[in-house]
Amino acid sequence: RAAQFGTFKIFSDGSLGSRSAKLFEPYDDDPTTDGILVISQEDLNERMLKGYEMGLQPAIHCIGDKGLDVVLTAIEYTLEKSREHGMTQREQDDRLPFRIIHAQMANPELIERMAKLPVVLDIQPSFFLTDLHWIKDRVGEKRANMSYTWKTYQEAGLMMTGGSDCPVEMFSPWNGIYSLVARKDLDGYPEGGVQPEEKLSVYDAVCMFSKNIPYANGEQDLMGTIEAGKFADMVVIDRDIFNIPEDELKDVQALNTYLAGNETYRRA
Repeated sequence: RAAQFGTFKIFSDGSLGSRSAKLFEPYDDDPTTDGILVISQEDLNERMLKGYEMGLQPAIHCIGDKGLDVVLTAIEYTLEKSREHGMTQREQDDRLPFRIIHAQMANPELIERMAKLPVVLDIQPSFFLTDLHWIKDRVGEKRANMSYTWKTYQEAGLMMTGGSDCPVEMFSPWNGIYSLVARKDLDGYPEGGVQPEEKLSVYDAVCMFSKNIPYANGEQDLMGTIEAGKFADMVVIDRDIFNIPEDELKDVQALNTYLAGNETYRRA
C-alpha cells in the first residue's frame, strides 16, 4: 500500500448561521452582506496545489454557493497545474479524491462541475435538523431549494460521506441518518419532510456513514463492509432499520460494538 500523509484542511468561507458563508448574492434577511471569503482565490489555488503536489489530500470547508465556486476553481487549477508540472493522468487517477466539506448550497452549474471532478462530498446531515426552520428566511426560497440537495447530488453521481460535525452537533450517526431519510427536525416537523424529493433511502443513508467513508480515505480494501479480509468494525443494533417508520431512526441504539473483531461495548 502506498504511504498516506493525511488531509490538508482549508477553509473557504464561514457558516449560514452567522451569515459568513460566501454567497453569489446578498442574504435575504441582511442585504448588506453576502458573506466572507476567508482566503483569496489566488491563495487558495496555490495552497491547494502545493499541498496536493506534496502528497496531501485537500479537504476544503465550503458552505455558500460562491464558497463552493472558488473551491471548484481551485481544484480545477490544481489538476491542470500539476499536469503541467509533470503529473500524469494515471497518477492523478490514483490519488485520493478532493474532499469538499459541507457543500451545503449548489446550483445546477456547480453540481455539473463537481460531477466532472475527482471529489467526495463530506456531508453533515444533522445541520438540517435545525437549519430547516430558518433557511428560507436567510437565503430565500430559491436558494433554500438548492441547499441540502442530497438526492440531487446522488443522482449526479457524486459520492457522499456522512459526518456529525461533533462537538457542534451530536455525534450519533442516527441523527444524521434520520435527517437524510426523513428531512424533519427531531420533533417530527414538518409532516412529510422538507423537499421530500431530496430524501435518501435508508440503505443509501447508512452507506454514507459506513461503506462510503473508506473511499474518501483510500481504505476501502480494509473497512466499510463486513466481508472476509476486512477489519470487523461493526455494531449490533436494537431494531431492523429497514422495517421501521422513518421517525424511529433517530432512536436506534447500539447493543454491541466491535472494533477489529473485538467487543468494545456491550449494553447492560
